Amino acid sequence: MFKTVHLRKLINVVLMLIIVATAILIPLSFMHKKRIAEKQNPPVQVADSFSRVSYLNLCGLKVDEENYSKQNVVIPRVFNETYSQYNILQNRQGFDLSKYKGKEAAVYTYDVLNYGKSNIKAVLIVKDGQLIGGDVHSTSERGYIVGLKG
Repeated sequence: MFKTVHLRKLINVVLMLIIVATAILIPLSFMHKKRIAEKQNPPVQVADSFSRVSYLNLCGLKVDEENYSKQNVVIPRVFNETYSQYNILQNRQGFDLSKYKGKEAAVYTYDVLNYGKSNIKAVLIVKDGQLIGGDVHSTSERGYIVGLKG
């Protein structure tokens, strides 16, 4: 009888240790995965015109740095089909606009000078000085849209 009670207590202690260890390790695992993702795709700071133009240059885009437009937008709380498709393009570049649903962002649009046509635009979507999305697109009748790095 004494051995049975002692064995049950031991089993209970072991089970409690497993539960506590699991409760600690699962959140740590998620935090570790988040840190790895941030290291693989670190945030790009584009708070000023120089840094935005420099980033576009790194993407292989020569832009008219003097003439650009800025528009404040609110990213929709609910994505329609167009926004869902646009976010797929963003996901392929390592961005995710769904994190910013309902939030205000600035959209900077630049004329691209090195694509040979005058109707090519580069767009940067910026939240609190950090790049959260973007694209290169044609405004022609047979337009297209691609990621910032083609």
